[in-house]
Parts: sequence; C-alpha cells; structure tokens
Amino acid sequence: MAFTNGPKIGGITLNRQYFQDPVLGKSFTGGTTTTNLVENSSYNAANATGKLTNGTYFSPLGAGSFYFDGSDDQIRYDQGANTYDPLLLPTVCTVYAWVYPLSSTGGIFSHWSGGPVNLGYWINGGKIAVYQYDGVWTNYDSSGASVPTNAWSQIAWVRSSSSSMSLYLNDSLNGTLTATSPRVFGGGNNGVLGSLWGWQFFNGYMGVFMIYFEAHSLSQVQQTYNIFRDRYGV
Repeated sequence: MAFTNGPKIGGITLNRQYFQDPVLGKSFTGGTTTTNLVENSSYNAANATGKLTNGTYFSPLGAGSFYFDGSDDQIRYDQGANTYDPLLLPTVCTVYAWVYPLSSTGGIFSHWSGGPVNLGYWINGGKIAVYQYDGVWTNYDSSGASVPTNAWSQIAWVRSSSSSMSLYLNDSLNGTLTATSPRVFGGGNNGVLGSLWGWQFFNGYMGVFMIYFEAHSLSQVQQTYNIFRDRYGV
C-alpha cells in the first residue's frame, strides 16, 4: 500500500516525503531492506530503499521496529555508495522519529562518515540535539525534559528557517534553537539512520520515521503524536 502524502492533520494534506513504517508487510517485507511508503515522494528509487547494515534487524517491539546495537548498526539510504545527497532535505522541513533508546546518547539521522557533514540529528545525554558543521563544529541541545530510556517517545525536529529550529518530545515543545551567527542550519544531505557520521551509534529500537517538506506547528506535532501513541503505549 502506498501513500500519496497524508495523513491529514488539521484538515490539510501534509507534504510528507518519507514514511518508513517497520510493520511487517509495510516498509519491511523481510531481508535487509526497508522502503519508503510515499508514492509521489521527491526521493527516487535509488535512495527510497534503505539497507539494514551491520546486523540491524527487525523486531516485533512496538508492532514492528528496527533494532540497533549501539556499535555499528545503521540503515543506509545511499546503498553504500556515499552519494552526495541520498536524502536531500530542504531548508524548511520536519523530521519525526519514534525511538525506544536503551542508552542516553546516540545518533538518529545524519550523513555517512565523511563530508559534506551538514546537520546531524541525535540524542546527547538524554537531550534532543543537533550537531552542525558550517566551517566549525557546533552542538545544540534542547532545554527541556530528557528523552527517557526503555520507553517509546516521538521526537520531532522542525526547521522553520535556515537559522531556527524547534524540538519536540512527544506532544510538547522541548526546546528552540537559533544558529550561532553567521552560521546557519544549512544543508540536508542525510542518508544514514542510527548513527552520527559513523560515530555515536544509536542503541535501541526505532519505529516510524518520517520527513515532511514543511515546518509543523505544535498542534500538528501533537496530532501526529496522537496518531501513533496507542501503538507505542504512551
């Protein structure tokens, strides 16, 4: 079953471009690949398929998820080719990940090991975080509650401009980030799930993962959370 954009939130068909749902028979049908469920996505066939790498495997937890061992497991959308823009994100976008961390630090979504590095999305000591490379390395942490371990949570990174980003934990704002001038939250050449450029690997389970080419409001984040919360028991 393919999805054109949906789901509808607030009566608006949202511009969803990537929807990975590990439920057996949806994104995952066995083997070592996972596929994008959005039929009319901007991402083409070459990078809409992710490869479960280094032992990442399907788990029934959360009605279907992928397990990462925190050592080297990852899902690669560049098919191991280190292409320049495997999942090229625009300046304005929203990234959702349902996670069940077993440790308080780990990469969620980044480029491969090497350049161009741009933005990396991760959990840093329990805080929702963004690592930015724009000539120098800068890390930005959320100011809100920590992401719990051994429990499911929805994390949302909402980039509304090249200098502004909002972070959400479940249905609440968890922090706002402003890029340190003159730097910007630039680039979006992301292609690996489960690591931060080949280091800080994620240890735990990941469920639904989505990318939207628009900045979601608090109410849209809350409604997205409500769509999946029963599945994850939160």
